[in-house]
Amino acid sequence: MNIILLANNNCDHPILRSQLLDIYEQISIVKNIKIFCDNNKSHEVLTYPIENISKSKYHILKYLHYTLDVRRAIIFHSSDNTCFHIRGFVSGIVFFVASRLFIKRTDVKYIYDPRGAFLEEKTEVNSSVKYFSFFLKYIEKNIIKNSEKTIVTSKKFMRLFSSVYGYKEKYIVNYNSSSLNTLERNFSLGSLQVINIIYMGTLNYWHNLNEIVNILKRLRLVMPNKKLNLYFLTQNRHHNHVRKAISNLGYDNIVLDYISYREIPSIIKNMHIGISIVRPTKSSKIASPIKISDYIKSGLVLIANKGIGDFDDYFINSKSALLYDYGNPSFSYSDLIQVKPNLNKKIINKLSVSKNISNLTSIIKSI
Repeated sequence: MNIILLANNNCDHPILRSQLLDIYEQISIVKNIKIFCDNNKSHEVLTYPIENISKSKYHILKYLHYTLDVRRAIIFHSSDNTCFHIRGFVSGIVFFVASRLFIKRTDVKYIYDPRGAFLEEKTEVNSSVKYFSFFLKYIEKNIIKNSEKTIVTSKKFMRLFSSVYGYKEKYIVNYNSSSLNTLERNFSLGSLQVINIIYMGTLNYWHNLNEIVNILKRLRLVMPNKKLNLYFLTQNRHHNHVRKAISNLGYDNIVLDYISYREIPSIIKNMHIGISIVRPTKSSKIASPIKISDYIKSGLVLIANKGIGDFDDYFINSKSALLYDYGNPSFSYSDLIQVKPNLNKKIINKLSVSKNISNLTSIIKSI
């Protein structure tokens, strides 16, 4: 089977690596992979044929080129031995148009992988999107209807899309998984004098810097006598803003950097606490944060706000993570040291690449 990945991301984007390439590379019946992605700023050397989707600095021309290139791929690669993997709704729109350009092609096999409720997200930050929602929902409904399968990243996600679009039989749950090796950790925060804390990920409306800062302040407050080292890994464009926000929090050492997904294991193996912050909204409550999977597989004490994804009940009942109400980080030192991250071993199989490899292999074999 030949796989053509359509991804509206940089080639070194963590999702492209951990959620797609690390999976397809281990599916034996996949013989060839081609990738459509932004290759202008990639830090990672990929061994696959790459079609750069950023052939113009102007958005209209960029997506015109992208659409025409995908149309050519549909014409030259459509066969029983080729399956497209459409990552994200933007690439879904491109594919929808490309497959109907000049002559409609209905024989193209594809997996739709929206990774999020795009229309809900955009409406939350730009109310004018609602004026186009009927047309955009029509497109997404058609994409789902004609897909071999549509990947959703939580059971909450599946319920939302089933209620909006129907076609419940089309959905398969693939939690955002971690490609990292499972680490056997046996530390006690209460006995450590030096604690390494990590936040890794982007910053935006849903991943709010002020909320992260409030967590960091709380950690410093409840552990006044410990040496706290902070590792803040986010895109370079955020560094100046982050530096101003965290420089006076009283941390003993601060590392502000951006690294590729391949470099994470060398850092995370020395961490003790991992922070995941997601503003709970209609679009984000269905999320499955990759960083949570990475933290759990690395044996970290997870600090996260409630209401995101499928695992709150497990974390609360097992006391295997510290969950708090968004906007009110009032946890105590006692709450922190009572967390038992080793109990998360019971859900690791759901968050590991092996589970998603099995699901995708089943889909491809059925094509």
